[in-house]
Amino acid sequence: MEAEKSVSELEKEAESLRKEIANLRFDLSLNKLKDTNVIKRKRRDLARVLTLVRQREIIDA
Repeated sequence: MEAEKSVSELEKEAESLRKEIANLRFDLSLNKLKDTNVIKRKRRDLARVLTLVRQREIIDA
């Protein structure tokens, strides 16, 4: 679960999600993507991870 990860691990996960979203958008443009809702789910996952990172930054400050 994300709540147990450190800030650096969360930032790595965020970068991974950004790359995955870019790849999904590329696949979408080539009509290779069957389920377009996966982009929406990944964007929300990214938002959740970034929210956790920000919360921890505020707590540590």
